[in-house]
Amino acid sequence: MVNELLGPLSCSAYDIGCKFLQTILYSSLGEKFCELRNKFCVNTFHWYSHGYSCQRCFHPSRVFSTSNQLTPVIHHASAYRQRLFIDLFFTQWHNEKYTNVANMLYENYEAFKKMKITEANLETYENKETEYINTLDEESDADIFATTYVKLLAEMDKIKASLETSTARFIHSMPDNYNADVFRKLQAYTASLSVGKKINSQHCALSGQLDHITHEVCNMEAAWGITRQWESTDKEYIKAI
Repeated sequence: MVNELLGPLSCSAYDIGCKFLQTILYSSLGEKFCELRNKFCVNTFHWYSHGYSCQRCFHPSRVFSTSNQLTPVIHHASAYRQRLFIDLFFTQWHNEKYTNVANMLYENYEAFKKMKITEANLETYENKETEYINTLDEESDADIFATTYVKLLAEMDKIKASLETSTARFIHSMPDNYNADVFRKLQAYTASLSVGKKINSQHCALSGQLDHITHEVCNMEAAWGITRQWESTDKEYIKAI
């Protein structure tokens, strides 16, 4: 009934059209659906909640992005006129596309010839892209290690910089003409001592953090056989960022 109603070469928009297509194909409607070369797409309002692998197959984004120009025209129109202008818009869009299709195909053909791209190349590129997109959420152990290792190295560099700053503050917090006997008699002694203790506490905390993260880095390097610590200019470091 559905196939007969829609007819051949139809495209039905549905919020979960990508998943519903699988239901159709595994049902008794599947064979007839394929014979009629019908399709499903996901409407533009649900586009951004779907993954890229779905978007590249089920989202007619270029059609809807063009039709957005119609919105201010029909925004305050009656339901009848909204449907009328939408139908006129897509009729004109359809006719313009088919009018220019020959020129589009010719220009693409000439461009492909210059780049020496064949039909077989296009199929290979599409298959590689699909394979890549479908495995994006499957990180290898090596990728996970590299990312973690680089994060530790970046954190270690950050702590080292903070520790150097803290050390410099601690050194400069002591007066140049410091004399222990005289300094104890000064009224500012208590305040200066408080500042010195704070700086020293911060310095000790940073030293402890540096020791801990250095231990983690050394363990990772030993486990993965890294004999020279990665630097920010190394290709392995840059790739992991």
